[in-house]
Amino acid sequence: MHNELNSQLMDIDRFTMQAYNDLLTHHEGLQQLVEKQEQLPQLVRDVWCMLYTGKTEFKTTSPLQILSELQEFPLFLQQAMGDKLITTLATLRFGYLFLRQLEQPEDESESLEEAFKKEIQHVLEQVEYVEDLLSSLQQRKQERQQTPIYDQLALADALEKQLELQQMAEWAKKFKISAKQKRVQTKTASILKGTVTTGQKAERLLPIEYLKSETPEAKLDFLVRFSEGRTRMYDYKERTKKEKGALIICYDESSSMQDLDVQGKGFLMALLSMAKQDRRDFVFIPFSGDVDYQQIQHFKKGKYKIPQFLQFAQSYIGGGTNFEKPLQQAIQFMKHSTKGEVLFITDGVCHIPETVIEQMNAEKTKKQFYLMSLLIGHNKHPGQLAEISDEVLHLIHFQDIHHTRVFEL
Repeated sequence: MHNELNSQLMDIDRFTMQAYNDLLTHHEGLQQLVEKQEQLPQLVRDVWCMLYTGKTEFKTTSPLQILSELQEFPLFLQQAMGDKLITTLATLRFGYLFLRQLEQPEDESESLEEAFKKEIQHVLEQVEYVEDLLSSLQQRKQERQQTPIYDQLALADALEKQLELQQMAEWAKKFKISAKQKRVQTKTASILKGTVTTGQKAERLLPIEYLKSETPEAKLDFLVRFSEGRTRMYDYKERTKKEKGALIICYDESSSMQDLDVQGKGFLMALLSMAKQDRRDFVFIPFSGDVDYQQIQHFKKGKYKIPQFLQFAQSYIGGGTNFEKPLQQAIQFMKHSTKGEVLFITDGVCHIPETVIEQMNAEKTKKQFYLMSLLIGHNKHPGQLAEISDEVLHLIHFQDIHHTRVFEL
């Protein structure tokens, strides 16, 4: 179809080449691609530079020329310019199309034009998934651009391989909306009357100013002083926001919870996002018959690195249920914080030794912690959880109408 696969872009600047070479050195996907065929290194370099810079001039005919002539390409190029994630994902997918042409030049099962269109759509979907996941965890829309490129690529790769991760992000977005609404409902006034000052805030004016302005003679004087900012008003001061203690999550990953894990991890992602907003420590303790000590995650001030987050999201143990081990781990973390909360999430009932009950209640009193248990499913009997919990919340599933109570923590 197109035997000439060598191309050369005009005037690739050294900064673009440096950016490409850095990615080639550190990104395993690009390295593996260019090693598959001797003609690919130059072709892959050219397509990456074309997308990143927006330059589409060629010295020779190549599949890149076909790509640049597609109706969808101008808009896609505009989105890709200066964006390393879009550029790199597209380069990888286009590169494998080029490889197919090199290895099977007579293959006409699908035109190169149609293949390019499909890959463009696929890349844009991948990027949307990355943005959705990052926005489900963080507060600002521009978070993707502030996330290191290798972390973005790691997320894209994980989302490509694990459909459940995409679903977790969708649940996290829904739970974040619930959390925001709940916080608005429970928000209290955050200002206090302080000293008297002068200014132009009508809602803060002293009552005497209104009384003075009632007579015709005083009204003109009032208006002049108000326009000049000399009317007397209360000096309001914002309350100092109290720093919250750690939020410690004991999360049941026994076999019986597996059907709810995608929804549950989305719920925890929303809580992690809130912890980041509140600058509070977030501790994830997964358990079943024992605690998976390798999967315990401590997100200090709610901040995280992408590998740490992916380990948290992809964790699942399976097996039986044991409450003693996660509670002991929670106690250890409680010793390093004050006035925090423990959220114990399970669908079952399990024996808790009296020594652990006494130790947990003593540490709660000492460190002023609040322990809420979420009993998921149709089991309405809290068992010994009632002996350590300040509150037991019964939910059929994580989207139960009562789930918003957790967002008050």
